[in-house]
Amino acid sequence: MEILIDYNNLASSDRKKGPKFVVEKVLAAMGYSHLAGVTRANFRLYDGWFQEKNLTPRAQDISAAIKTNFPGIHTVTDGSVTKKLVINVEMAYSLKIDPGTDIWHTYRMRNSPRGLSCGDPVNVGCSVTPCQLLNTHLFFKGSKCPEAACAIEPKHLINRGEQKLIDGMLAADLYYLHLQKEPHVVVVSSDDDMWPAIRTVLDLGMHVIQVHPLKGHRVPPYYARGRAPKYTELDM
Repeated sequence: MEILIDYNNLASSDRKKGPKFVVEKVLAAMGYSHLAGVTRANFRLYDGWFQEKNLTPRAQDISAAIKTNFPGIHTVTDGSVTKKLVINVEMAYSLKIDPGTDIWHTYRMRNSPRGLSCGDPVNVGCSVTPCQLLNTHLFFKGSKCPEAACAIEPKHLINRGEQKLIDGMLAADLYYLHLQKEPHVVVVSSDDDMWPAIRTVLDLGMHVIQVHPLKGHRVPPYYARGRAPKYTELDM
């Protein structure tokens, strides 16, 4: 069985506990009933692993944890019958159709989004004179440092990291697994962007279990309507 995990879509508390914890939590969510006919499970983790052509620090930590804990054996039971599964975990550096070619630049630093603003602290109740946040307000309002001789702009200081291409990689692998006649697949993600790919393989005959990282999350009924019994939703 192939289990595809959008690692960045997991709860941050689960990510911090590492891949071994995540694997065990997913298997617990599936339970014996969904694993009864399974002897091997391959977990594939998707995230922005490469900043340019280098593994990010998080990718390096996760890679080390995988090497320490996997391959491994996991035991499942329904209370009377017990069975063992062989578990493998890999990081999705490439597409399954071309495993020898890594896809780089999947983690990128972006400048601050356009239109960011910072209100005047006096207008929200600050009574300290001078307010230490006033220059922050002026920095954003004027899009430059309040000091006339300083050329620094918000874009020089404010940035964020984001993953790119990951949804597309997971969707491509999902379709590739269909082409390889994989009868069942598990997708661990609550990202609605995954639904077109899931819908496609469902309509082509694949059985899909979608495991939601956050309890109670469900695909909107106008997406999932009519997809049972080949489609199942579970909570981690």
